[in-house]
Amino acid sequence: MKIITTFKNACFLFLVLATLSACAQSKHDISPTDFATAIDSNFDNITLLDVRTPDENENRRIKGAINIDINDSDFETKISTLDSNKTVYVYCLSGGRSGKAANILEKKGFKVYNLSGGISAWLSDGLPVEQGSPKKN
Repeated sequence: MKIITTFKNACFLFLVLATLSACAQSKHDISPTDFATAIDSNFDNITLLDVRTPDENENRRIKGAINIDINDSDFETKISTLDSNKTVYVYCLSGGRSGKAANILEKKGFKVYNLSGGISAWLSDGLPVEQGSPKKN
């Protein structure tokens, strides 16, 4: 009986971990290199969106990014002003907030890609950032 209970607990734990792992990686995630290539090759036809706080954005950001903080109460209202004909490339610090934003954007009809690992991964790959006053939306 104890073996069966232990087996059931192990199966349950496996299912929970598998679910969390699947949720952690969005179907929208792309690597920093692919993200950089996509935005560089098609910048006029995309929206580059930073969903971190304004302080995080001012510290360092990907050049040309619009900052709309996902934690703002009017986040969904602000993203509704974006051009829905443009693909949105979204990022945050490590990919969690931008993954959430990607799901919201997709539900609103946007084609969207999330920077896997966020700007932290971008920096780890040696890709460029800028500092100073951000582009506001």
